[in-house]
Amino acid sequence: MLNNSESEMAWKFLAASPELSDEPFEESVVLLADEHFGVVINHPMNRTLGEIAPQFKEADFGDIPMYDGGPVGRTQITFAAWFKGKGGGFSFGISPEAAKKILDFDENAKLCAYLGYAGWSDGQLKSEIKDGTWLVSEADASLFLETNPEELWKSVVIKAIPEFALLNPPRSGAEERN
Repeated sequence: MLNNSESEMAWKFLAASPELSDEPFEESVVLLADEHFGVVINHPMNRTLGEIAPQFKEADFGDIPMYDGGPVGRTQITFAAWFKGKGGGFSFGISPEAAKKILDFDENAKLCAYLGYAGWSDGQLKSEIKDGTWLVSEADASLFLETNPEELWKSVVIKAIPEFALLNPPRSGAEERN
């Protein structure tokens, strides 16, 4: 797993609290790079990288699934590779060239592209966690790879709060939008 940040919040999953009903973070899971930057990893756009950025079609990246990474920097695309390997892992913020090398090494790796990101100012995220807006857990590549994106939020919340599995949560915003 790539870990080049000294932040105590680096490489964690943030799950939006069940009480959070504000778009764009309702039922979101964010992969944090540090306490200022992360990407929402469970909101597929049902489009490919080639559809969003045609220049990637020619580089064999056209079929990579696109995810809505967050409300900030809506022209920025961030790549990540998720793999099982020994205990699983991920490489985040990688170049297209590095993504190609990962696929050459591990054909079962899953490449994803994230449009936009989530960002926080100094102290903002710690305050939101203290207020109960976010639940924090270790980033788990296997959970990401083995869980349908629409179910990932619930799985991360149950991991953080096992009692949540006993509740009948409200309908998700995704269900209401469809």
